[in-house]
Amino acid sequence: MNLWFLVWVFLSVFICGIFLWSLQILFKQKQVWGKFAKKNGLEVTHPALLKSPVVSGVYKGFPLEIFSEPQVTEDQRGRRFRTVIQFELPQGMPTEGIVASRKYHGFANTLVDLTTRITPDVAGWSPEILIKTKNVEALTPYLTQARYNTLMTLMTTKSFNTVFIFDINTTILRIETPDPLYDLEKMDRLCAKLEEYARALSPK
Repeated sequence: MNLWFLVWVFLSVFICGIFLWSLQILFKQKQVWGKFAKKNGLEVTHPALLKSPVVSGVYKGFPLEIFSEPQVTEDQRGRRFRTVIQFELPQGMPTEGIVASRKYHGFANTLVDLTTRITPDVAGWSPEILIKTKNVEALTPYLTQARYNTLMTLMTTKSFNTVFIFDINTTILRIETPDPLYDLEKMDRLCAKLEEYARALSPK
């Protein structure tokens, strides 16, 4: 039998297996996200049969959106999907600013209005956490020790990419994880913990 034919058969079976495995994960995700939404009084929408759902609504007092997003890999050769959990915090931040984990440094540095980097004199502070603001004096009272601790936890969790971006009108906490969250108990625990962090970072 021709060697190239055997290679083609092997690759076809391998690709088919990956596709079927991905479908299984997707449909588990749809079920679990639907249960999570129903349990917490949220809405769930299904953009397409072979796309992840979108969960949205108010979760424990915070506007929340959960969705899956394709992202280009670091070598620019492929795509991977990440689950995005995004909280909107109350208005009232004193100025514009961003706190970013390593993956978001490039984005943060494109925000030309945020001219000043803050390097906190805080025990255990990681240099991979980037804080930039338009007005250091206005932001400094907000940055309490408790909020520094919360930011350190969020920004250094290895399984997360995190950005906290704000101005006087809008405050967004966005967390990305490679976990498709197809386990309901795990999704419950993660969202509950992230809500605690969102509450700790709230200006009010």
